[in-house]
Amino acid sequence: MRKLVRAVIVVLVILSVLPYLIPTRYSLLKLPEQPFPESNCVRIDDTLLHYRLWEPRGAMQGKMLMVHGFGGSTFSWRHNVEPLTNAGYLVVAVDLPGFGFSDRSARDVYGQSERGALLWQLLELIENSRGHGGLGWHLMGHSMGGGTVAAMSTQEPARTASVIFVAGALFPESRRINVLMVLPPVQRWLQVP
Repeated sequence: MRKLVRAVIVVLVILSVLPYLIPTRYSLLKLPEQPFPESNCVRIDDTLLHYRLWEPRGAMQGKMLMVHGFGGSTFSWRHNVEPLTNAGYLVVAVDLPGFGFSDRSARDVYGQSERGALLWQLLELIENSRGHGGLGWHLMGHSMGGGTVAAMSTQEPARTASVIFVAGALFPESRRINVLMVLPPVQRWLQVP
């Protein structure tokens, strides 16, 4: 039994130290000021959010927000944009805090409800700047993003036209996950390519 405990401790120490020995993908490349032609950045509640916005082709039929899963980014939705804009949708894809080109510090680790409220603030800014009020938002979430759009739909049901889950990971709010996410070795592992 003692050998097993020692082995587990050694593995945990190695897993805690190893990510600091591997260069992160962010240290290997310099992030561009505007990574994509349709990129936008906005600071909300001291959090820099990167999002991409595509205008509809023709008359606007609706508004779509696409939220990526764990380890994803706005790039995850690259094959979905053209069919949606061709169908008349205003399309917004966002990098959640800690992912893509959005802020990556410990304070940016949010639960589903906090991410949902942050994204509603983003959508309100977009509506106000573009004059696209009126229609409700179709909220699409992949994996972890499914939990975020589910939270968004309960926060603002009147502003939600539909909720679309792509292998949505729906689970109750858990502070235990957030506690793990603020541990420096866990944050560092998230940055390893």
